[in-house]
Amino acid sequence: MSEVTGSADSEVWPPPRKRRRAEQELRRVNTLRTPFTGASTNSQLPMPPSPTRNECTLASGEPESPSHEQLQLCATSQASPLASREKNHHAIYRNGPSPAPGLRIQAQSTTRHRSSRASVNSSMEHAGARCKAIPLAGDVKELQATCSNVVLACTGNVCVIAPTGFGKSLLWTLPLLALDHGVVLVITPFTSLGEEGEHQTNTLGIVSAFVHAGRKDTKTLERVASGFYHVTYVCVEMLESPVFAQILYSEWYKCQLVVIFIDKAHCMHESDTWRSSYSRLHQLRMVVGSTIPLLAMSATLPSLYQTSLITHAGLKENYTLFNAGNFRPELSTVIIHMEHDAKSFKDLRFMLPRAGQMLADIDKSLVYCDDTMLLMEMLYWFRQKLDEISIPGRAVDILHAGLSPNHQGRALDDFQTGCTRILLSMEKLSAGMNFPAVKHVTQYLCSGRTMAKADQRCGCGARSPGMIAIGYCIAEKKFKRGGKLSPQKPGREDPGIIELVQTELCCNAVFDQYLENPPRSSDTISLPRRLCCSNCFPQLIPPCEFKFIMVNPTEDESQRNEHRITGIARQTVLACLQDWQESEWRERWRVRWPLYGPKSLVSDKDLETVADHAGAITQVGDLYPLTHIVHWDELAKSLFRAVQSALHSTSMDVPAIPSVTATAN
Repeated sequence: MSEVTGSADSEVWPPPRKRRRAEQELRRVNTLRTPFTGASTNSQLPMPPSPTRNECTLASGEPESPSHEQLQLCATSQASPLASREKNHHAIYRNGPSPAPGLRIQAQSTTRHRSSRASVNSSMEHAGARCKAIPLAGDVKELQATCSNVVLACTGNVCVIAPTGFGKSLLWTLPLLALDHGVVLVITPFTSLGEEGEHQTNTLGIVSAFVHAGRKDTKTLERVASGFYHVTYVCVEMLESPVFAQILYSEWYKCQLVVIFIDKAHCMHESDTWRSSYSRLHQLRMVVGSTIPLLAMSATLPSLYQTSLITHAGLKENYTLFNAGNFRPELSTVIIHMEHDAKSFKDLRFMLPRAGQMLADIDKSLVYCDDTMLLMEMLYWFRQKLDEISIPGRAVDILHAGLSPNHQGRALDDFQTGCTRILLSMEKLSAGMNFPAVKHVTQYLCSGRTMAKADQRCGCGARSPGMIAIGYCIAEKKFKRGGKLSPQKPGREDPGIIELVQTELCCNAVFDQYLENPPRSSDTISLPRRLCCSNCFPQLIPPCEFKFIMVNPTEDESQRNEHRITGIARQTVLACLQDWQESEWRERWRVRWPLYGPKSLVSDKDLETVADHAGAITQVGDLYPLTHIVHWDELAKSLFRAVQSALHSTSMDVPAIPSVTATAN
């Protein structure tokens, strides 16, 4: 279906010869009483009666074999003169057929099979023979079956709120169980979701296609319009294109359309200001008809977001709401308050592997940041730190919409297979994408983030059965409690995010409040093996990185004078330490390290310092600020025992080791 542009000086369309041929074809089609796609707005041909929806849906009763119209579509040779002028400037949702190049339908007689509009569960065995995507009846969740039956009954519009990883994508295949034919339109916000959805449904045996700017050829569009693809994925911007308008205005396609799905419906509220196509999505109902069920689904869809669906998507106000919430017991939430500058990335050090770890030892992790430049700098920082511990830079990769399609595809494949262990991304990596074995999801910076988006992103973790995962939220210093921002005075920030970062209560309570999660059963609340959040379980917070600083012992002379050893006692202690130095080297180090001498272990100056303060040395750690020992772990305890022995040899009382009482800061 190629695009043919026209101009005001083009010849009259269609030409007289083609017009006469079209009139003959129209009379033949009227005789057969087959469905007909509307002609161009410039055409003077009358439009025949269109089939009603009841004629194209399934009626009750046993299978029968009346005539069936098989579609063969082809593009007309010329386009309307208005097509080129309206293509790039106006939405195609209008009360009339599209002025873009039309599709011609030829009818051939074959067989139609009808079946009853039975419930999903009762049709499972019959459909399972046709499509391996259909699970056993016991595997279909009650919510999935209920929503599908509402769609089949055409009783109204539906909103579905269910956790990430629940299986919401199965909803656009289940309604086809009770039907021998029919098509489903899935509106997705991101190309990555459309590509993954197409791959999954095709793998499961359901013929589907993702129509986008790079795939709008004639063959694909004809197959979509003819119902060859049972599931069609499309982004909201493509719905307004003249190319896809030919399908939406096709009466045959509309009568085959079972349901329209809006995947990731929370994007309607969050994107309508910068993706204007979302604000005009309600006009789609004027084109395909308001009787076709509309099903909006998301893991986070509070009341305000549902109102946006009514305003912008045309969701009827009497819609049916199924709210299962977004509580996932296998996920933990950890709040981290930044202590360093955002561009230093020092607050991300807990994600770095320890020295000696291999590439495969790094936990699979996602890092979200909404600043493209900051994300690139983060990539360089990660690779530099990994290079310092001899781990290849391919362990970290980046993904955002500004990169080439080849890089995006390669980055996703590498992360799926485990070649990449840490993937840095923006909104391009949606929560609807299924990545197995993700243990950590880190959201860097909270400015401009909504509660719904934060919860959605955390949902990328623990998608494999039996796994647990941690979602880290790293908040800037301005979000600290007692600052200028508060849930009552959020400024331009989401009050839910502010309360999540500042609360001392359980983070789940904040999520439940702002996302309107329903009450949970006692069985769900008492699930074992789960640490809910860092407020309830502070051990979830990554440990701080300490930096040891050498302190000049002379600065603490006033505190050590009472234990200072002088005169003959000092000389005795020093002699004992020098004997220890010689014997330690001969017994343990001379053979192992031939180039080492006794003074390479502990210098004479360090031994003199230790002898001066021997009376104050009550534990091994007291030697650390007094010496510059390279092999500390191997020499410190031995030197401490030598100091204690030297003190005994001088007949001095060895100071008692004080008891230590733990105090909370």
